[in-house]
Amino acid sequence: MRSLLTLTGLHTLIACSDSTLLRARRAMIEAIGSWADSQGKTLGKTMAPKELLVALDENFHQGLMLVAMDAVSNFILVETFADKRDAESWASVLRASVSSWPVRIVGLLGDEAKGLIRCAREQLRVLKGSDLFHVQHEICKGAAGLLRGLLAAAKARLEEAQKSLDGVVKAREADETRSPRPGRPVDWKGRETTAYQVLKSAQAEVERAEADQERLRSGVRALGQVYHPVNLQTGAWQNAEAIHERLKTCFDELWTLTAELNERSTSRKLIDALAKAFRVVDSLVASVRGWQQGVEARLLSLGLSEAERGWVRSVLLPLVYLKQVSERGTRGEEKQKLSKVMEQVRAQALGQESPWHGWGAEMRQRVLSMAEMSAAMFVRASSMVEGRNGQLSLYHHRLHQLTPALLKALTAVHNYVLKRPDGTTAAERFFGQKHGDLFAHLVKEMAEPARPRRRRKKEREPLLPMG
Repeated sequence: MRSLLTLTGLHTLIACSDSTLLRARRAMIEAIGSWADSQGKTLGKTMAPKELLVALDENFHQGLMLVAMDAVSNFILVETFADKRDAESWASVLRASVSSWPVRIVGLLGDEAKGLIRCAREQLRVLKGSDLFHVQHEICKGAAGLLRGLLAAAKARLEEAQKSLDGVVKAREADETRSPRPGRPVDWKGRETTAYQVLKSAQAEVERAEADQERLRSGVRALGQVYHPVNLQTGAWQNAEAIHERLKTCFDELWTLTAELNERSTSRKLIDALAKAFRVVDSLVASVRGWQQGVEARLLSLGLSEAERGWVRSVLLPLVYLKQVSERGTRGEEKQKLSKVMEQVRAQALGQESPWHGWGAEMRQRVLSMAEMSAAMFVRASSMVEGRNGQLSLYHHRLHQLTPALLKALTAVHNYVLKRPDGTTAAERFFGQKHGDLFAHLVKEMAEPARPRRRRKKEREPLLPMG
C-alpha cells in the first residue's frame, strides 16, 4: 500500500508510514469482525427456521484449525484454531456456532475420521454422511502407481522391440549390398517375422495398459453417476436399496479389473485401496436413506394426500434435482443427455393428471420450495471445505501466520462479500434475506486518512563565510 501511494503521488496527501498503515489495517480488521458479528445477530432474529447439513474438515497450516460450513449455502460456521479434533471438541464448536440462530443440524458430511463419526453419532446424534470424493480418490491413489508402472514397462518393451526390428531390417539391407558369401544364407525373412511378432505383442501390451487406465477412469466415474437419488439416465426416483445394488455393480467391475492387474503385478496397493473404499458403501447408502427420510418428513408437513406425495416424490423432486445437477458444471455431452431426460420428466409434471394444475399459487410455491431445498440438501462431497482449506493455505503461504482477528475478518469476507454468479453471498443464502454492505460500513466508520507530517527544513550554516 505504501508503494502504491508513493508511486501515485498520494503520499503528499495521505500519511503512509509503516506505523500509520499498520494501525489502519488493525482498525479495519477489527471493524470487519465486529460488523460480521452484528450482522449475524440481526439477521438471526428474523431468519426462518432451517435444517443444516454441515460439511467439516481440519487443516494444519498453522497448528490445528477446525473448519465447518453449511453444505448448501457455503456459509462458514466454524473457522477457528483448536487444541484437539476429537468428537467433544467438534461438538462444542458446532453447538456454539449455531446457538443464536433458529437452525438445527441434521447431518455432518466429511471423511471417515473417527472423531467426526463419534461427533455425529454420539455427541450430536445426527446422520454422518460420507464423502464420495474420498472414495474415488482412494481408488485412484491406489491404482495410479500400478497402472502407470505397467504402462511405462509396456512402452519400454515396445521401444526395445521397435529398435530390434529396425536393427534386423538394417542388417538385411546391409547384407544385400555385399557379394554372396559361402555357406547357408541368413534367414532374414524369418528374423523379421519374429521381430515383427514381438513388436505386435508389445503394441498389444501398451494398448491393454491404456485400456486398463480407461477402465479405471470409467469405473470411478460410474460411482459418481450412480450415487444420485435420481437415475440420471431415466429420471426415475431411486431408493437406497437400488443405489446400493448399482454401487456394488460398479465395485464388482473394479474388482474384476484388480484381479486382472494382479496377474501382471505383485503390488497390493490397489487391493487395499479398493477394500478401504468399499467399506464406505454402507455409509453412502445410509446417507441416501437418511436424506429420503427427511424428504418424507417434509412431505408429511405439507398436508398433501398420498397420491400427491407420490407425485412430488416421483416427478417433481426428480425434475428439480436434475435441474440442479445440470447447473453444476456437467460436461457438454452429458448435459445434453440430462436436458432430454429433464424434458421427459417436465412433460410428466405438466400432464393432465398432474396435481400441479389443481394447486393454487401459494401451494405451488410451498411444494416447489420444499422440493428445491430437499434436492439441495443431497450433497455428495465436502468439496466446499476442501476449497476453503486451499484458500487458507494460500493465505498462510503469503502471510505465514493468521491472527484470530485476521482469520475472523477473512471469514466475514467469505460470508458477506464474495458472490456466486447469481449475485448472492453465502450469508444471503444462509439467512434467506439481504444483509448490509461491508464496504459502506467501513467507509462510514473508519477514520479519514491522516495528513502526512510536514517537516521543516533545517537551515544549515555554511562551513565558511561566503561574503
